[in-house]
Amino acid sequence: MSRLANLWEETAVAAPKLSPLAGRASAEVLVIGAGYLGLSAALHLAEAGRDVLVLEAETPGFGASGRNGGQVIPGLKHDPDEIEAAFGRERGERLWRFAGGTADFVFNLIDRLGLKAEARRTAWIQGVHSEKAAKQAQVRAAQWRKRGADVAFVEAAEAARLIGADIYVGAFVDRRAGCLQPLSYARELARAALSAGARIHGASRVVSLDRPERGWRAATAAGAIATADKVVFALMHTLIA
Repeated sequence: MSRLANLWEETAVAAPKLSPLAGRASAEVLVIGAGYLGLSAALHLAEAGRDVLVLEAETPGFGASGRNGGQVIPGLKHDPDEIEAAFGRERGERLWRFAGGTADFVFNLIDRLGLKAEARRTAWIQGVHSEKAAKQAQVRAAQWRKRGADVAFVEAAEAARLIGADIYVGAFVDRRAGCLQPLSYARELARAALSAGARIHGASRVVSLDRPERGWRAATAAGAIATADKVVFALMHTLIA
């Protein structure tokens, strides 16, 4: 069976050349997983002067980070008022401020480091199918606007103009959002982390993680050993001991 084409792989920037971890290595911080979370953590830790080692089972962005739709959408499923009601005013505000600023963080990082990720700051438009959903979208837009976000609810005519289809009764428009080439972004994060001094090893699947008397110890499928004072566990599946 021939290999199916993958749009992101066909159009992404070249992957950085990484070798598997061999023998033993030590670091101040060990990052397990080279998706967005692990790579961003490694980059910022390295920029802060930390000694960082990243172990990735495949290559940077191989999993969900390099296979998603490429949309950069700030916010959470729950609206700011709900978050504050659930966690209290102070903690709730910290949470929605963090979530609301995620797109700014990504695009500012891309600009600061000159990452080649085909990033575009365009609006995200969520079409609304019913009057009930329209009322919910209006409430969401009002809550975020009250907090300074560049969002809006638009009626059916404007939704049709923006989307190109007249099947919606309205739309939630978030102008903080945008899009990028997700696999390129992951690979560029890896390149930036390497430039900042982080060490990244591909084809280095971690199969066990334990705590000796001090720090942490990780073993790879090939038998290499990495030790560190701290660990950032940045992957979605569990380790197999």
